[in-house]
Amino acid sequence: MVLDFLSSEAVSNSLEHSLTLVVTRLSITTYRKIKNKEFFKTARAFYPGGFDATMNRREAQLILGVREGANPDVIRAAHRKIMVANHPDAGNTFYLNLC
Repeated sequence: MVLDFLSSEAVSNSLEHSLTLVVTRLSITTYRKIKNKEFFKTARAFYPGGFDATMNRREAQLILGVREGANPDVIRAAHRKIMVANHPDAGNTFYLNLC
């Protein structure tokens, strides 16, 4: 009797049912978070803006996402990351060419 209960087909069906329940629950939870705009609160927060006419060190650090007094190598890496991500040849933005 115990062997019948633990047959491979019964275990397979049980696992499939459990996986279906988990995926369904995750889908419903994600939908509710998106609907209530809670899902996007965990995304990386950006500086809300309000920059001066001339850029100072603080604004540059905010844009690059580095800490005050960061190593020059870290600053170069952050700058390169932003430039590669926004390069017009990559098809991402053309705004950098207008400046």
